[in-house]
Amino acid sequence: MRNMVPCVFSVGTAKKYTNLATLITVAALVSTTIGASSAAASVRPRGNEINISYPVLAKEASNILKGHRFVHYACIFQFDSVTGTKDFLAEWTNSGYGIWNDVVNVRLPSASVGAKAFATDVVALHGYVLGNLSYQTQSGGNDTVPNLEVTTIAVVGHNCS
Repeated sequence: MRNMVPCVFSVGTAKKYTNLATLITVAALVSTTIGASSAAASVRPRGNEINISYPVLAKEASNILKGHRFVHYACIFQFDSVTGTKDFLAEWTNSGYGIWNDVVNVRLPSASVGAKAFATDVVALHGYVLGNLSYQTQSGGNDTVPNLEVTTIAVVGHNCS
């Protein structure tokens, strides 16, 4: 556990915590392990990026994880005229057998960053946790999801939904 903490948090982040138990708990919740894949090179952490499980992301997006860099695979769920050219909804968790779930909002710095990505593409994402985003669904309900800013996106597969 002692060697894991420096990989997950920068020194500046560690100063925010008042006790070691809190830091160890957060470090245990945030995994830096990337699953093996033919496209694994595109999702290897760079610098202080972390791979975050959805339960931790959903719970801590506006708290402990806000501002942290991440790297992760996702399935683009909705990328159309409703979301616009600089935002899309993606499913964060690959449950296997082509089943993806756990929706996040992905914000792009410019439309050109996502120009080669389309709905149902599997993408490797590098970016920052912005917090949570509440929005009205097309069916008239409300939803709150983790909100992410992506700095790099790479299409690594197709037909994920």
